[in-house]
Order: sequence, then structure tokens, then C-alpha cells
Amino acid sequence: RQTMEVADAFNNELLPYALIAIAVAIFCHLYFSNPPTPVKPEQKEEEEEEIAPPRAFTIAQLRKFDGVISETTPKFDLDAGKIHIAIKGNVYDVTSAANFYGPDGPYHVFAGRDASRALARLSFDEETLANPRIDDLGAAELDQLNDWIEKFEMKRYRVVGRLVTPPESKLFSLEELRRYDGTEKEIEKGRVDPLLYIGCKGKVFDVTFGGFEMYKPGSSYHRFAGKDVSRALAKMSFEPSDIDSRDLSDLTPEQMKVLDDWADKFENKKLYPVVGTLPPY
Repeated sequence: RQTMEVADAFNNELLPYALIAIAVAIFCHLYFSNPPTPVKPEQKEEEEEEIAPPRAFTIAQLRKFDGVISETTPKFDLDAGKIHIAIKGNVYDVTSAANFYGPDGPYHVFAGRDASRALARLSFDEETLANPRIDDLGAAELDQLNDWIEKFEMKRYRVVGRLVTPPESKLFSLEELRRYDGTEKEIEKGRVDPLLYIGCKGKVFDVTFGGFEMYKPGSSYHRFAGKDVSRALAKMSFEPSDIDSRDLSDLTPEQMKVLDDWADKFENKKLYPVVGTLPPY
């Protein structure tokens, strides 16, 4: 009994110190630890990669998406390293499978190509890859091709656009050009966006092939849609008097150089297809 009384007295004496120790531990945990900072919903959305809307691709534009990054690749090219493959008109982003379709992958030959016929025939032959026809394939080959599409869908490769053949080039009047300003509600079969053309240095470019977001209705550059904007581009001007004029006679050599750069960008860098020509200036 005496021992129990001593133990009780000892415990009662230590109890306040134990409570103080627990309180100090809780205080240190709350004020000196570094818990992860909660991420606000809007901040989380900003950190996620922005997904571009689907677009139209020409064969030449598709070839750029082969995953190869070289010394000549522009430093700030947002598409550098991306890998796209077209099957039956749909263009898939297979960048996540770079180990298969990238430069060192066993299926890199399909990267940046319309691989429909080659996949249907399980062929790596360049002649087969260069042939876009699938209307002459047999039933077994078509089944094989559909199996590849199902496989791409199971892998959740995102469809980033459509492979489209541009129309043949023709002569446009200025009045006809104005009809192609991207405001048409009906979209042509096989297309992604309403047709949107821009005239530059006597040529008519179809900028729906990768440039629709830049020139679409509601954008700053929509005022260029459906017009020959050579003078405005040369002067880097949004003035209506420059946008609506085709007079290049008073442009300085420096301004003509700017215009040449724009024409080169449209045709050789953006690879917008030339769908027509305009009357002489």
C-alpha cells in the first residue's frame, strides 16, 4: 500500500510536466513544420498543359511532326519533338509513346506520316508509306487497319486534327476572296474549321491549316481574313486604309523586305497551302 501511495504521488507530480511536453510538441508541429501548400483550383488549371483545338494538316505540315529535334529546329518552336501519325484522315498525337515512334523507336518510320496503308499491310516500305490510297485494300487489310485505330483509341492517343487535301489553285477576284473570312457556319465535309483565306504578294493562302485560331472571328487579326493584306503586313498596320488598299508603289525597301518575310513565313515556315492567285497589282 505504501508503494502504491508513493507511485500515485510520483505520477501526480509528473502529470503537469507531461501535459506541458505534449502541448509544446503540438505547438512545434503546427508552427514549425512545413506542410504542403494547398493548390487553388485555378492555379492547378494554369499548370496543366494547354490543349490546342483540332486543326487541319497538309501532308507537308504533318511531316514536321516526326519527333526529330535538330540544330536547325527553331529555338522557340512549340511543336518541336511532337510526334503525330495519321490514320484514315484522323491525326493522332503519339508523343507519349516516343519509345515506339520517336527517332530511336522501332516504328519511327510512321512518325509524321499518313500511315494508313502501311499499317493495314504491316509494311515499313517507303513506297507504301508514300501512297495514301486505302480504297483498294482487301477486307483483311481493312480489318487490320481498324485494329490499329482501336489500339490507338485504347492507348488514348488524342486526335489533334484531320489530314486534308487542299483544293487546286485558281484565280480569285477580290470579291470572291472576301467570302472566305472564316464566318461560314457550315463546315465542308472532312474539314475542321470554316474556310479562311488571306492574300499576300499575289497569292491566296489557306490559313485554316494551323492558323485558324490566329485569324478566326473575334481575334485581333480577323480583320485580315478574306483580304489581300500585303500593304498592311508590309507596314505592320491595322489601319483600315492600309488593310483595304493594294497599293504597294509607295512602300520603302525596308517595308518591302517585311512583306517578303511575311510571304516566306506563310509559304515556307507555316506551310500554309497556296490555293489561288490574285489579279496583278
